[in-house]
Parts: sequence; structure tokens; C-alpha cells
Amino acid sequence: MRTLAARTVFVAAMAVSSASAAGEGVPRELQKDVACMARVVEAMPGVDHVATGAEMGADQDVVSEGLPPPAENAWLQPYIQYRVKDHGERSTIRFMAQRNRKRHADGAGYDYSFSTVLSGLSSTASPGPSDWGTPRVSQAWKRRCDVDAIAIFE
Repeated sequence: MRTLAARTVFVAAMAVSSASAAGEGVPRELQKDVACMARVVEAMPGVDHVATGAEMGADQDVVSEGLPPPAENAWLQPYIQYRVKDHGERSTIRFMAQRNRKRHADGAGYDYSFSTVLSGLSSTASPGPSDWGTPRVSQAWKRRCDVDAIAIFE
């Protein structure tokens, strides 16, 4: 049996016009956080296909479904995704960075966290929807990278 070493891939998914409108890339502190998160998740058993990247997005309170974010609220949101096995099935989980409240009185800087949305559906034969191991991952990220991450069930 041949084993392939885990490898992290960084992908930037953005439209050039949107990136220009944002005027900024991924903040350095977030780049460091995502790199740490990738190292942690790569070392976890049952996890593979780890990838990081960024795409244009906006804060949740200014997003209208199907419409591009206003230029003043657009920013390059990093993400980390990985594939995990649970009950014999594999699923890809993607955590996106979120900008939270401003942390400085002068308005400079943000607090960041990561979140993913998981299906809240489950069969009547199961005890509930799978969390795909996200609490274990989130706890490891908090402990090793000082990053807050949550899973939201829809």
C-alpha cells in the first residue's frame, strides 16, 4: 500500500475587479492563523485533502443574497477546507474567516473567527446530524493557534 504525504494547497479564488475594489489582500495575522490551522488539521487522523485559499466576500450584515458586496465592505476572506471521514462517508468541510466587531476604539483592526455551515438534516435512524468532527478540530485550533472556530447547523 502506497501512502501519500499530506500537502496543503493555497488557492486564491477571486475576480480581478473585485480584488482591486477591495484594495487589500489577506491580513498578515490571518495568513499566520490559516497556516497554523493547516498544520494542525494535517496532523489529524482521518483528514486529507487540506487546502487553504481566499475569495472575495463581505461581512455577514452587509451581504444580500445574489448581490455582490458593496465595495467598501468587500475583503479577501481566507478559508481552510479539508476532507474527513465519518460513519463511512467522506465530506469536505470549509471554514471561512469572519470579521467580527472592531477591536480598536479608533476603528483600526478587527477580531476574526472562522465558521462553517453544516447540514442539520439526518435520517430517522441516526441520533442526529453529523458534526464531522468539527468540535475536535475547533478545540485543537483554539489550543494550538489561538483561533476561534464554530460549526453552525442549518
